[in-house]
Amino acid sequence: MTDGGHNLSSDASCKFTGEGSLNSTNPRLAPLANNGGFTNGLVTRTMALQTNSPAIDAGDDNFCPPTDQRGIARPQGMHCDIGAFEFNGSSTITNETGPTFAIGGRILDGTNGLGGVVVTAGGRSATSDSQGNYSIVGLTNDTYLVAPSPVGAGFTPTNQTVLLAGADVVDVNFTANAPVARAIVAPPAPNPAGPFSLQFVGLPQKTFNIETSTNLADWIVFTNGVTDSNGIFSTTASNSALFPQQFFRSR
Repeated sequence: MTDGGHNLSSDASCKFTGEGSLNSTNPRLAPLANNGGFTNGLVTRTMALQTNSPAIDAGDDNFCPPTDQRGIARPQGMHCDIGAFEFNGSSTITNETGPTFAIGGRILDGTNGLGGVVVTAGGRSATSDSQGNYSIVGLTNDTYLVAPSPVGAGFTPTNQTVLLAGADVVDVNFTANAPVARAIVAPPAPNPAGPFSLQFVGLPQKTFNIETSTNLADWIVFTNGVTDSNGIFSTTASNSALFPQQFFRSR
């Protein structure tokens, strides 16, 4: 075995000699537990670094992977940490009521994962990663109402009831709704035939088409739009004597 440096052994058997390596050193690890994150789409278990672990900031920044086993970006401190767990100051879950478990799943935008969505359960929360995966950890056996934060038009389903009974629960998934019309503002008098406003609400910074029809059977693209940071897009349309009634939808 060749020691490339910045390794840590709890005894002298490895005989590390590389720069930054430590022999016969207590790594000060917490027990194996669900500390958040996924590996290949599945909840992953790690041994968290305690606050006084010698592995903290002792890694080699030139060779550290960009994330730890859980997908947490490295480094979180002055330097990356030795091992599979990157300490971020609040990584260890204090457990005074027995074993804890996790609820996880995916947030979907169509068939793609949607990142940045906050999901809550029992006073705890987690934010979905770039692939849409989330994992709420530190939960004891109980029944929880799991819900993503309302972004734009919301999600399907709006929430799910999950029972934890001695094991993690995965595949608690939610799908973001397509933008929907929230308000149609009629033109003011004395020009009732003038333009009117359409407002759509959906996911922030998403591009979509607005289609129009006069018979609910034949649809054409009226315009396309991009929702703002609050998930809102507004446009105007004009009344016409040729079209006594018009319908609009988003796709």
